[in-house]
Amino acid sequence: TTVTWSAHHTDLSADGTLYDPEGGLDDLACGRLRFIGDTEARIKEDYLRILRYFRFSAHSQFSAGIKAGAEHVRADMRVIEKDALNLANVSKERLWSECLAWFQRGDIMPSLRLAAKAGVLDAVFSSPAPTGSAEPPPGAPWPTLKALQAYEFLCHALARAPEPLMRLLCLFIEDVAGRYRLVRTLQNWPLSRSERRTLKALENALA
Repeated sequence: TTVTWSAHHTDLSADGTLYDPEGGLDDLACGRLRFIGDTEARIKEDYLRILRYFRFSAHSQFSAGIKAGAEHVRADMRVIEKDALNLANVSKERLWSECLAWFQRGDIMPSLRLAAKAGVLDAVFSSPAPTGSAEPPPGAPWPTLKALQAYEFLCHALARAPEPLMRLLCLFIEDVAGRYRLVRTLQNWPLSRSERRTLKALENALA
């Protein structure tokens, strides 16, 4: 368990009493996303919890606090910024699974902006250059997320749910550095053949 609101449980064998030892229900009621115990200690136990934090923050209950830059969010970001590079040591299988779960959430823009600012996106999507590539790794900062913002606006206008792989692609199509990251992702990440075909088709359609 990573955050307080997922730590409560119901004792179904007795009278259905709800146990909430970490105060998660109060956090949920006021839209506060909080690690259980010490933030840095929890993250060091498993660095994937950084991504999980952003996935949880994309819940509608917590996005208001993210947008407002609440003090507890700023405190968490200071810890996450220090540990973000350690995500490069997490297996690509676990990263990919968590990214897909994150990109299926409703309001992901606030959490993505925070993740980009904290260096999390760079850490997650960093990998060795493709074999035989003469192109140097991109040194530019992460894109502005304008392409993704436009896609989110279009989906909202059409009353359609955003597609996770399309959201992912929108992270990479703004500039040359982004497209190079896409090449590395396709070559180095454990995508299924179907996922690779879909991303490639979308990339070609938007080229």
